[in-house]
Amino acid sequence: MQREEALGILGLAPSEAKDFSAVRTAYHRRMRAVHPDLNSSPNASEAAAMVSAAYDMLDRAYRAQRVARATRDAAAARSQPSGRGGARSKARVLNDTTVTAMGTTTEVFDLARRAGALIGEVSSVDSSSGIILVVAEFLHMPPCQVSLKVIKRGSDRAHVRCAVDPLSNGDAPPVAAVTRLVAQKMAETAKPPRTAARRPTRGSPRPSQARLHRCRCTVRAWQPPSTPGTHEPAR
Repeated sequence: MQREEALGILGLAPSEAKDFSAVRTAYHRRMRAVHPDLNSSPNASEAAAMVSAAYDMLDRAYRAQRVARATRDAAAARSQPSGRGGARSKARVLNDTTVTAMGTTTEVFDLARRAGALIGEVSSVDSSSGIILVVAEFLHMPPCQVSLKVIKRGSDRAHVRCAVDPLSNGDAPPVAAVTRLVAQKMAETAKPPRTAARRPTRGSPRPSQARLHRCRCTVRAWQPPSTPGTHEPAR
């Protein structure tokens, strides 16, 4: 039985069968008209069987369409950018002054802007030119300005060029170290948001001091080592 034939048995036009609720309504209406308990015609049983077969055929077709649509939607969702900011992969260091990341220019620009906010204070954002200026102050170093310029590299990739200029007397931190820090912060912002942690119950252990110490060491690892004759870093 073809779809058009099934719709004809139920008395429906193809334009009326877009919503399956209309098919269900037509089935009940037609079944009340031809059911042997309600119709004394000798052909009532055969007509009721035809109506039931037409409804079953349309119901199976509708279910198959719904499964196919759900499969397509799931495949489309898997192909969409994942993570916060739409980045499709973690940023990585390309060279001493460049970070590369998968995503459109807008997505990578948003990643770089949030990474700059984690490094210091964002002083200027120009999306038309792709330039982000950040004022940052690193350990034992003078305040400096970190310039991030987003450059398109194809339809699904962009580069972030890093430059560092001191804002007072003294040497700026090595640009390679700042580039690695920018890549790390961009990778962190590209990760999906973590679920809210449960509040600790009474008697539950608190974060250890060793864990807090490791966090401080991670931040200091990006700073240039102290040279002989200078004061030791604060402990």
